[in-house]
Amino acid sequence: MVVVRTSPRWEEPIRRALQEVNRIVKPGGAIVLVETLGTMREEPYAPEQFAVFFDYLEQRLGYRRTAIRTDYRFARCPKPWS
Repeated sequence: MVVVRTSPRWEEPIRRALQEVNRIVKPGGAIVLVETLGTMREEPYAPEQFAVFFDYLEQRLGYRRTAIRTDYRFARCPKPWS
């Protein structure tokens, strides 16, 4: 996992990590990057501060964004916290 906060040099570690992932993925395999795209939201939301990063992935590297809902569903709802 690569975590790069607000560093002005985020692109190089991300490029190196993705280069390694592409090296080891099997032919025809898929690379899955996970981003929450918002917590406690009904619709996916990409914060403005990540726009450059998402543009880098989608425009420069050709990655495709697919949002998948992963909400938890409980058989019984627990009591609310006090």
